[in-house]
Amino acid sequence: MKDSGIPERRPRGEGRHFVTCRLCLRTYQAINRSHLVYKHRFDPEHPVAEYRRRFDGAEDRCRDSLRRLKRGLRSHFERLGRRWTRARVRREILRRRRRGEPLNCAAVVEERQDLVMAAIHRFGSWEAAINACGLRYRRIRLLRAWSSREVADAIRDLARKGEELNHASVRRRHPALLQAGRARFGDWDAALRSAGVNPDVVRKKRRWSLPEVLRAVRELPRPMLVKEAQRLDPGLLNAALKHFGSWEGALRRAGLSYPEVYRPKKWTKERILEAIRRRFREGGSVASGAVEEELSGLWEAGFREFGSWRRAVAEAGVAYPRREWSWKWPRERVLRLIRERVRRGDSLSRGVVQRAETGLVDAARRGFGSWAAALKAAGSRAVGGVRSGRGPR
Repeated sequence: MKDSGIPERRPRGEGRHFVTCRLCLRTYQAINRSHLVYKHRFDPEHPVAEYRRRFDGAEDRCRDSLRRLKRGLRSHFERLGRRWTRARVRREILRRRRRGEPLNCAAVVEERQDLVMAAIHRFGSWEAAINACGLRYRRIRLLRAWSSREVADAIRDLARKGEELNHASVRRRHPALLQAGRARFGDWDAALRSAGVNPDVVRKKRRWSLPEVLRAVRELPRPMLVKEAQRLDPGLLNAALKHFGSWEGALRRAGLSYPEVYRPKKWTKERILEAIRRRFREGGSVASGAVEEELSGLWEAGFREFGSWRRAVAEAGVAYPRREWSWKWPRERVLRLIRERVRRGDSLSRGVVQRAETGLVDAARRGFGSWAAALKAAGSRAVGGVRSGRGPR
């Protein structure tokens, strides 16, 4: 068993009213950052996490302290108006009701996920929150049980209000009604007929017959690609796909040939190696970054066929260029920068320097083995500066 530094028998009130520091055996309500950094010389980056890791998840805060912290956070969020109570959830739901916004769970989640989560937390479910507001969730949710009569009545009600009843408009504004109409009558046109509405009158989308599609294709100024047909007449394209399966099949059926399109170059291993050798002979760089920027197709093919670009260059018999480092940290430069921080009076604490100049700390570790060794090599004044947390006066 690992020695924790305190007796196995816990004192009365341990964990509830106080916690014991495993290093100095003194009791505190919370073992915080300042105690660990200034009393026990912990790394200032994450001292509490390091303390818990060193002592197998030891408690760093008593339950009384956690309770006071929770009470303070609750008061803080209440002052900001960001704490959700049952009354506030009901007010938000009724406000959406007055504005005519949808109250089904899927629609509210897209707009106000915080409201849905608060309702579930306070009431147990979104349906319970709706019922607590005096509303009937059965009339609100989309997945309700529609009868054939209810579908027909709803369609007549929309017709009296002057709303559009074509398929696209109903799908956008009343998706539950559209789904119920298709489920009860097979399709939306049959649902409209059951309510006494002529589908041909409300329909905005033209119905193309097979002869009409062929005649429209032959009347085009020229045979065109799918993208061009989509821009010119999307209705004709959809009808061609429905009747012939593809736009190319519609052109062929109309006696026209599909226009020639650019076919991308297929990179074989031999073509890749020849392109690398030709680029090298012409004086171009064969480094991975340069080829990826200038000839992305060649670079992707080489990576795909050989596993890496460096291996593709080796297979071509070309020497891969050596990497030239553009940023070097010699030992003299590290020492000079440390002495400059001392002259300016800046802190030499490793955590502070790491946040300000990450490259300096990493270079010191590579050149001297550790940050402390680099400070020692920079002179006694620098070491004195890090002990006090300040530079020389």
